[in-house]
Amino acid sequence: MVSPSGIMDIPTAILLEIFLKLPVYAITRCKSVCKSWFNLLVSTDPYFANVYTRNPPFTTLVLSEEGGSRTPGNLSTSFFLLEISEDGNNYIRTRLEPRVPDCLDAKSDLFLSGSSKGFLCLCESKYIAWFMVQTVYISNPITGECIALPPHRVSCRDRETTIIQHKFDFSPSTDNFKVMRFVYTRLHSVNDKVHVEIFTVGVDDHWRCLKEHSIPSSLWSGGFIFNGAYHWIKIVYKKIELICTFDLGKEKEGRVINLPPLLENLSEATITSFNNRFSLVIRSAQSHITIWTMTEYGVDSSWTKDVILQSWFPSHLCFEEHFPVAILRNGAIIFKRWGKNCLFCCDTKKKKTATIKLQADVGAERFKPISNFVKNYAPSFSSLKELMMGGEGSSVNAKSK
Repeated sequence: MVSPSGIMDIPTAILLEIFLKLPVYAITRCKSVCKSWFNLLVSTDPYFANVYTRNPPFTTLVLSEEGGSRTPGNLSTSFFLLEISEDGNNYIRTRLEPRVPDCLDAKSDLFLSGSSKGFLCLCESKYIAWFMVQTVYISNPITGECIALPPHRVSCRDRETTIIQHKFDFSPSTDNFKVMRFVYTRLHSVNDKVHVEIFTVGVDDHWRCLKEHSIPSSLWSGGFIFNGAYHWIKIVYKKIELICTFDLGKEKEGRVINLPPLLENLSEATITSFNNRFSLVIRSAQSHITIWTMTEYGVDSSWTKDVILQSWFPSHLCFEEHFPVAILRNGAIIFKRWGKNCLFCCDTKKKKTATIKLQADVGAERFKPISNFVKNYAPSFSSLKELMMGGEGSSVNAKSK
């Protein structure tokens, strides 16, 4: 048995082997034990982070509660990680505490709008006088850091005809993070318009307007961001023709992705990230769900097909809309029910489905509904200060926990 003082004498190689088997919540506590452990886990040497994210001991998802609001001194929205065991029967739920600035002047809404490489993109909306003010925050919940991007104002008289979305991702070609803002106006009209802005984290000090782009003006075009590009479905004569992209690095039109074979007459589909891969999900009434996945992004010949029969689901799930989010280590698929507070696990080998019941926080009467944003999560042990070098974004609580 190792004495408390002897723990510090454990060889680094053995410590790393132990840390690589721990869940994220335990890692966040271990880095606070002593300076040497902190340097080992959160250091400029990316060895531990790279190995841990490539071979995580659990399937980890990031989620948030739906429609959370906060008042001065109180953050009611819960952001959390769900680390699920190999068989899906057990999980560890870890609440995240994004250190956004205190809400001092008004009630506001704070929600999760994106996640990339361990960083979260949060959006806060609040009303001040005759304006709705939106502020985007980039947070690393592992290091406890948060930065605020320049706010955006919308006149209250326009809010009934305006919807604002944010997309956040890492651009491999430029080696930085970018946020896209879409301002849709006059919905359900032939004169729908979209105003697109972009912000490069650590480089820009203001949002830049994209004047020339082919991004569709309809909110319902299936826009999705993945691998440093914004994707949308191009429909011609009510049939899906191909998938178009906007390259975040070049800030112009990117590659065209062709549909999987034998899908010439497809009229409806959803593009998403499934198990960290670009995917196309097709629902066929209440009979089955087809998941097309690109094993090598951008290579048309790499499409693979999985068919999930809805007869494997309990009867009350067959008539619900749901989408796949991740694969467990045993091959079972995790689904999220659209608009419902429910995750369930489908074992395609045994052709059985089980619900993953989420428990409420201690002291809470019930678990609040979760939003439809559910995504695979791999922690980042990098400091946000590194992202801000050369930029003029404001740093908030940039001290490690």
